[in-house]
Amino acid sequence: MSRGNNILSIQPRDDLKFPFQLNKQTSCCLDLANQTRIYLAFQVKTRNPKKYCISPNMGTILPKRTCNVMITMQAHKEAPQDMLQCKDKFLVQMFDLREMFKEQSAKAVFKEFKLRATYVPVGSVTTSRVKYALVRRGPEQEGSSPPTGTASS
Repeated sequence: MSRGNNILSIQPRDDLKFPFQLNKQTSCCLDLANQTRIYLAFQVKTRNPKKYCISPNMGTILPKRTCNVMITMQAHKEAPQDMLQCKDKFLVQMFDLREMFKEQSAKAVFKEFKLRATYVPVGSVTTSRVKYALVRRGPEQEGSSPPTGTASS
């Protein structure tokens, strides 16, 4: 199921599941699908930018296309205290590029979606929409393609 009132479909919908391993970076993929025939712009933010790297963190999504956003959690030397109830959150902001230059308030243009980070033991991520990889030199080293700011497929 999607979120966004048939404008933008977001997968996963509520939680970003990070497979947790000590001393290893892990990533998960956030899929942003433009359900419309218009160009959309997006930005993904986190409350904890030192802990997470978001790539791309902003860009455009062509009509009827999808953009894959890779979110990488930095390696931990010890298990975090909030392992079971992580308070880390992400905000996806989206707006219609046609409306960007009109004399309307920015609040009328923006749509916002909130997601939470969840740590899970390696091997227990079961949903097929959450893609993850242990990151050594980058996501492309684990067989996934590098994300781009503008979706093309």
